Amino acid sequence: MPMSGGHVGGSKGFDDFLTKKTAELKNLGLEDDKAEQLVRLYGSNIDRVTERMDTNAYDLPEIVYAQLMYGIEEESVVRAIDFLVRRTGAMFFDIDFVRKYKEGVLRCMADVFKWSDARLAEERAEVEKEIDLAVVPVTVE
Repeated sequence: MPMSGGHVGGSKGFDDFLTKKTAELKNLGLEDDKAEQLVRLYGSNIDRVTERMDTNAYDLPEIVYAQLMYGIEEESVVRAIDFLVRRTGAMFFDIDFVRKYKEGVLRCMADVFKWSDARLAEERAEVEKEIDLAVVPVTVE
């Protein structure tokens, strides 16, 4: 069974696919590293992500908004933690991303899902808890 996002020309065609799609994202204004990272993350679904790029009222860069909306609409992202941990991996690999965009993500999701103030507070508390867990120093005895 084919994997979603896996239509990249097989292992032999992947490098060409990566080069082509990274260049396309760079033409949209993304930096080299971020463009390549997104192509690797979404594979052949990258066009379905970038078609959602739009300015928005959530203080999110267009590509972050696009990733979030793609996640909500096509990947069953229903909680902020789904996006920040499970979909982007940012909680583990880019905590600054989480700190910078968590409020925009929360507000956008609250609007999309019509969250109550109480539900938004729960989501925010869960994100803050995960941030605290992610930055706890590890001691080795």
